[in-house]
Amino acid sequence: MEQSKLERRLTVLAQWLTTHTESYDYGDGALESAIRQSKEDTMQQIGSYLLEILEFSDEQLEKEL
Repeated sequence: MEQSKLERRLTVLAQWLTTHTESYDYGDGALESAIRQSKEDTMQQIGSYLLEILEFSDEQLEKEL
């Protein structure tokens, strides 16, 4: 089955999210670093979830809905 244009775009977004890294400034304090790390972790997790959903079969998708 060929992927639709939307599925291909979502796959690209998911890949970007899973490989996203924040740039760190050595002048940042502990709180700023923790916030950046948390943001990076969250984006990567969302990307992983999206990739997993894109791999669902039609039956799995219906079950989740």
